[in-house]
Amino acid sequence: MLFPTILLLTSCQAIQNIKDKINGLTESFVVSGLLWGVEPVEDATFDLTGTDFEKSSSLTVFLANTEIAGSLSANPISRATVSLNNTIASVAVLEDSSGVYKADSDNGLEYIDGRIHSLDMVYLGEGHSIESVMPSAPVFTLPETMPPQSLVVDLTGQGYFQALTFVLNLTTGGITYDSRPQGAEAFYDLTHPNGDALEESDMLSSLEIPASAFEEQGIYLVGIAGLQGASQDQMSNVNTVLSSFIGGKFRFQKICVPDCDIFDFDTGFPSDTAQ
Repeated sequence: MLFPTILLLTSCQAIQNIKDKINGLTESFVVSGLLWGVEPVEDATFDLTGTDFEKSSSLTVFLANTEIAGSLSANPISRATVSLNNTIASVAVLEDSSGVYKADSDNGLEYIDGRIHSLDMVYLGEGHSIESVMPSAPVFTLPETMPPQSLVVDLTGQGYFQALTFVLNLTTGGITYDSRPQGAEAFYDLTHPNGDALEESDMLSSLEIPASAFEEQGIYLVGIAGLQGASQDQMSNVNTVLSSFIGGKFRFQKICVPDCDIFDFDTGFPSDTAQ
């Protein structure tokens, strides 16, 4: 009879799925990766020279071992071979410090909207991989001016689970807000909000930049990247509970606090003090 055969095949597949999930839970190899790109700036009154974003793409990868008790950052994996493959080119991701691997556009790294990017790792002769589709830059419009207050940006319907924000006061040159994660634990918190994997959380409809980012009068450069990440079925031979690979592309716009008319755009300073 056909029915028992189908049932048997379905049951075997279900059992295999359960085994895969158990293996994912018990695998000790943990990877946390963040790839970001930069949308070309359209506003000719500023550029990104001298900032982290003058490079068109950047990748940071943390590798850790969960077999040893303690925090992820306390158990780094060194001397692994890491590469990023976007099906067009493969770029080596070199160890920058213990367990931290980096690459950027100076090394040939390229962020391609809508394409699958795969992190491939070899450690002690064993292969590991995780992949994710890289989203395009968010579409948003900032007000030209505002008083020194918080700023809410609408991202409804763009398919992001999280977002990164960067604010630079062009008048003073100071970074006033930066939500990019620093360290393995910060990566985990970003990619596992409330302890859940990123793809299991609700879609992001908006983000709020705190008023502390805009306390002083000035011309501000605001960069936002909407994030998407790897699902568990895009992970191979890594811990599927703790691992993540997320990516997003920054779009930058400027905003004046409190008014653009008082500034000389050649200097970034109020017109009455411009030299």
